Amino acid sequence: MAVLNIIQVIFISGIVLALSISTKAYSVDYVNYTYVTAETTDGTIRGMRTLQTDGKYMDVYLGIPFAAPPIGDLRFAPPESPTPWSNVRDAFSFKSSCPTPGSLNGDEDCLYLNIYTPFANNDRDTVLPVMLWIHGGCFVYGTSEEYDGSILAQNDVIIVVANYRLGALGFLSTDDQVAAGNWGLLDDIMALQWIQKNIGNFGGDPNRVTAFGQSAGGISASLLLFSPLAAGLLNGVIAMSGTATAPMATFRPPYKASNATKELAQSLSCPTDSSEDIILCLRTKTWDELVNTEVTQPYSYCEWLPNVDGYFILDDPMHLLQKGDFLKVPFMIGQTRDESYYGSSRMTRTTFENSLQSFLSAPWYAESGNKDALYDALIYEYTEPTDPDNPEEIRNQYVQLNTDYGYTAPTDYHGRWHSLEQNDTYRYAFHYLSQFNAEPEWVGVSHRYDLYFLFGTPFLHSNRTCPWGCDGGNRYNDQPGWSERDREISEFTMKLFTNLPKYGNPTPQDVNGIIWEPFDDVTDAYLEINDVSRVKYDYRARRTLFWNDYFPKVLQREPPTPIVMTPPPANCPAPNSAISQDVRSWKIIPVIIVSLGLICWHQF
Repeated sequence: MAVLNIIQVIFISGIVLALSISTKAYSVDYVNYTYVTAETTDGTIRGMRTLQTDGKYMDVYLGIPFAAPPIGDLRFAPPESPTPWSNVRDAFSFKSSCPTPGSLNGDEDCLYLNIYTPFANNDRDTVLPVMLWIHGGCFVYGTSEEYDGSILAQNDVIIVVANYRLGALGFLSTDDQVAAGNWGLLDDIMALQWIQKNIGNFGGDPNRVTAFGQSAGGISASLLLFSPLAAGLLNGVIAMSGTATAPMATFRPPYKASNATKELAQSLSCPTDSSEDIILCLRTKTWDELVNTEVTQPYSYCEWLPNVDGYFILDDPMHLLQKGDFLKVPFMIGQTRDESYYGSSRMTRTTFENSLQSFLSAPWYAESGNKDALYDALIYEYTEPTDPDNPEEIRNQYVQLNTDYGYTAPTDYHGRWHSLEQNDTYRYAFHYLSQFNAEPEWVGVSHRYDLYFLFGTPFLHSNRTCPWGCDGGNRYNDQPGWSERDREISEFTMKLFTNLPKYGNPTPQDVNGIIWEPFDDVTDAYLEINDVSRVKYDYRARRTLFWNDYFPKVLQREPPTPIVMTPPPANCPAPNSAISQDVRSWKIIPVIIVSLGLICWHQF
């Protein structure tokens, strides 16, 4: 029996060894660390040089100020450079997140960034490409601390994760020069400028900088393509589950950022007579009052949004796309299979129909005069004809309706126009679902699910150690278990996404036997990332055509002239009169025509 047990142990150990070497050995533990310093334009900082269990090194710097605290007169103003320091500044821990609703730990002094920079055997001869991560959260939530870049950085890239102002503090605007708005986006620009000036001292290449983000972060990253302020700062963009052409990307008429600003001012007992009065008063309020006072949502998922301010964004991104007025850089864009979320596996027909009516109550639909035709179009397109009353199928169609409206169609539109000017345009659809997925199966491949694989979460374990505190606020460390296949998908995803900043192409040579064909107006090629990944064509083409072509045509169609029935003249015979009966005789028809002429039009 003892011999048998030994054989079993050897056999099991062999399996474990085989699994451990079947994918890249990403190190997730650190055996020791020393302090290391780096120079910036503002002063010297001291970070941690960590020796990983795979024998390589990584430098981590946390909480580096890239802008002055946006307080006082800098609240509702563009960011400014931080005050230089003379002593060595420690960069060992995360700094405060920007204030968010309900948060007790935020602080307006929040414009800090974190750097994860790898190198083998202390070799700094080869500079590395840089990736700036812009987190999501509906422009209201989120923080850099949630995204540990130490595993993704092991693909020989430098990962920079920066905070930016959120909610009213980040996107309040008076729609004039007093407070133009887009403060959070200007923080992104400031972070990119900091990278240009300083990343060389961390082993980075300022000529290979890619901005990437998800959800509101994907929108922010893609909005950089349309900003003259980003010229010379970017060499690539990756927009995940969010794009500048999405309906939640900017305020849309008749909604304006200034409307939300005035509503906020009124709620906080501030005068609204002038923009100057509003801003002066709101600067006296606490950040807690500003971020926790609700304003009317502009038929969007988010209360506060970017706006076309004439400074950061000169025009509607859809117009700029059509004119070819955007940065011509490699562009990767994509989504998950089931972006939208509905909190139940079942949905009644009545709930579905009421949800469509609510969707169409947005003013750009309700005021068109074609609301009924729009409703009929949605019912027709998103009803499963073989089982129209199945509550599970109704729920699935509702999720896909919102996924197509908010993600699929805008992604197709943006990628299509970008590809006309830039050949290196790549589209993906993330469809992989782990067998260890913590959500019920009916939730599907949901919004942000792909981030587990992008940030290497399947390689983590519960007792991971690192000098900066690995648990922290990392939101992508909460999955109950991972398989070897999960690790392979994660490695595949990280490889593709880091190849873009390296080469301007996710597959300069095949990755797992795949060459990712560029997306363009002819091929409509995309990469489906799944248990069996492959290049496909025409992603959800019918639904894309519905939203980008047919639905707008119905919306813009001239409303039909209503048929108005008016009563007959008083001297016109009633339908049941004697003459009405006589009309049925052909012999007197000419007499009737002559006698009545055009006086009576009533149909007998």
